Formats: sequence, C-alpha cells, structure tokens
Amino acid sequence: MHRRKGIDVSYADGRIDWRRVREDRIEFAMVRAGFGDGNIDQEFERNARECNRERIPLGIYWFSYAYTREMARREAKQCVEIIRRYRVEYPVAFDFEEDSIDYAREHGVTITKDLATDFTREFCDEIRRSGYRPMFYTNLSDLEDYFDIRRLREYELWLAKYQHVLGVDDVDMWQYSDSGRVRGIRGEVDMDYSFKDYEKRNPTDRHSLCPETRREEE
Repeated sequence: MHRRKGIDVSYADGRIDWRRVREDRIEFAMVRAGFGDGNIDQEFERNARECNRERIPLGIYWFSYAYTREMARREAKQCVEIIRRYRVEYPVAFDFEEDSIDYAREHGVTITKDLATDFTREFCDEIRRSGYRPMFYTNLSDLEDYFDIRRLREYELWLAKYQHVLGVDDVDMWQYSDSGRVRGIRGEVDMDYSFKDYEKRNPTDRHSLCPETRREEE
C-alpha cells in the first residue's frame, strides 16, 4: 500500500514557506482552521491559500472546546464557513483532546465516552452535510477511553501513534511523529501518512467534493 507523506500545522509552526515544503516532497497538509467557538487560527488563511497555490492537497482540522452537543455542531458550522473559499481535497477533522476535556471540566461537565462520541458525531455529521469528508483525530489511549469506535466507524480515523509501526487496523491517516523536519518550516513539525489518495476523488469512495471544488470543475 502506498503511503502519502504529509504534515499537520497551525500558527505554532510559524510562517511557512510552502514552496519549499512542496519541493521537499510533502504530498498533503492538514491545516488547523481554528478552535473553540469561532476562533480562526492566526495562520490559517495564509496556509490554506499557499497550499492551494502550490497545489499541495489541503485537509483541515478544528480543535474542539465543545462541552455540549450543540457546541460541537456549531463548531462544525463555523469551520465550514471559514474553509469554504479554499479548495479542500482531504478530510475535515474533529480534534478533541485532553485540553478539551479539561475545559469541559472547568465548566462543570465531565466528559464520558458517550459524550465525546456524541460530540464527534455531531461535528462529523455537520461536516458531511456540508459536502466534505469527516474525520476525527485522537491518540490510542484516548481512542480506548473516550471514543466508542462502534458508533464512529462511518467516519475517517486519524490516529496519533509515535512509533515505527502503526499496528492498528482501520486507520485512514497516521500521525507518526511530532518531531519531523521539513524544508520551509523552522523547528520540528508533526508528520503524517495518509493511506488514501483523497485528491483523486474516486467516485466509488466516500469522498464528496466541497462546494467550491464543484463550482471550479463545472
């Protein structure tokens, strides 16, 4: 199976020289669009624009601070509004981690497996209704503790596991390192493998074109 090599980035990775990234044979990028209630990542617009300009297939992730189902659905809607103007070939991912759980606790909500799974479904279903391919991001420990995989099998899985061998079935994207080096990015960067060629837009697969891409190809 061919693995496509990519990166995932946010404002924390600084001002990226995307031409050099492309020349370093990076085949896709997952870019943080924002977080919480409508907060746009400081570098998102530039990162998305430059990925499109350099023809680096673009995916999206949103860091969630939802502690109700409605908040998760609203985050998805806000994410869609932010990314609509860009060509998005790769999935749009829901990122719910320990900081998300801590934030909920500060607001009097204890995150259970059922709740985290519900939030994931609310976000991913809204993303799918908007014409994008939904995905959720997690690590192996949180996958076991906070996500009911039986209720999430219809969505793509992006798993963080910093080892040389994945050793887990049914993973669509693998974040295999948080200490990669790529030309055009100062310092270390998260590295990923995708096991699908999303940008080919195989009509027999589950991927739907985003509205902007449809209009470009009509």
